[in-house]
Amino acid sequence: MAQLFDHICRTLATPMPRSRALKLILGGLAGAVLAPFGFGQTPQCPSNTDTCVGFTQGNIKDCCPPGQQCCTDTASRYCCPRPQSCCLGHCCQPNTTCNTTTGACEANPTPRRP
Repeated sequence: MAQLFDHICRTLATPMPRSRALKLILGGLAGAVLAPFGFGQTPQCPSNTDTCVGFTQGNIKDCCPPGQQCCTDTASRYCCPRPQSCCLGHCCQPNTTCNTTTGACEANPTPRRP
């Protein structure tokens, strides 16, 4: 690392035309601006699946299996089969509601008749 720094300093200390210096500066700025776009790309999941970054099942990473949706309501990500809903780490059946206090799926209350 020290040799690299010495080499850069020697290169910058030598006389150089303004056009070359300008090209070096602009090239460095362009690299700094464009660098974030080259990393951290989202995974490419098949068209019939949800992207779920952080979810892994077997050798499938960052994609829910077909027919499932990505749930992100807890610290970890997980997938629930449709039409089930997400409930703090697990999946609720369609005829239930998630109790966000207890994290349990509860039966939907039956409406009272007047």
